[in-house]
Amino acid sequence: MVRFDGSALGVLLDSTVAPQTVGFNDLTTDAAGRLYVGALAFRVFGHEPPRPAHLYCLDLDGSVRPVADGILLSNGLGFSPEGTRLYHSDSRAGLVRVYDVHADGSLGPWRPFAAVREGVPDGLAVAEDGSVWVALAGGGCVVVFAPDGTERQRLPVPLPMVTSLCFGGDDLRDLYVVTGSRGGPHDACGTVYRTRVAVPGLPQAPARVALPAAA
Repeated sequence: MVRFDGSALGVLLDSTVAPQTVGFNDLTTDAAGRLYVGALAFRVFGHEPPRPAHLYCLDLDGSVRPVADGILLSNGLGFSPEGTRLYHSDSRAGLVRVYDVHADGSLGPWRPFAAVREGVPDGLAVAEDGSVWVALAGGGCVVVFAPDGTERQRLPVPLPMVTSLCFGGDDLRDLYVVTGSRGGPHDACGTVYRTRVAVPGLPQAPARVALPAAA
């Protein structure tokens, strides 16, 4: 593979490294620049029965290791402000997981952070105060959880299929929200909304994973 500028591209993670994987969904970085990537073990839109898959960590030297398992449908990922917790949406389970993060990037056993009703937990982002902002697919809103997992607020979105979100702008107080097509009018699907919020989001650390050597 070749980039548009002519430089080589390499594969960081595929089914040869992640067995029984048919694809990947959502990723994030920690402060050191490691990548955390959710795997898919079934074709989500192919009417296949769900099969649990892994969460993988791509370390700075390019090595790959599984750090969690049993995820039915991996979605949003985000670290707490101090980097000691990782939040992870499992859409088919209807909940947001939380893991304790160790110094070497490995994770402790997961535990439930928040159960989601009236929608499916999809993309998520973490704010400066430690609150966790979750897109509710089919729920028509973004739900905000306090660091202890209690629901703090719901931000209504004009279309129901709210799939992802992120913080942006110079002060990270612009909330961008993405909607998909299911349940929405044809001429307003795939919309990106922007609104101002009181709490800034966290900046996303750049990935620093070593690229594979060119063949």
